[in-house]
Amino acid sequence: MRYMKYIINDDTLSFSTKWAAKSRNSYTQEQLDEVCIEVADYLQSLL
Repeated sequence: MRYMKYIINDDTLSFSTKWAAKSRNSYTQEQLDEVCIEVADYLQSLL
């Protein structure tokens, strides 16, 4: 989900060139939890 956030927020559409050279990074549990909370907040705002 974090990659989706990067793609959506990329105004210059340079995501593919910017991230193509990077290796697969792993995220900490805190970073994953942050994205889950953001998604839950967004979904709750739709109700």
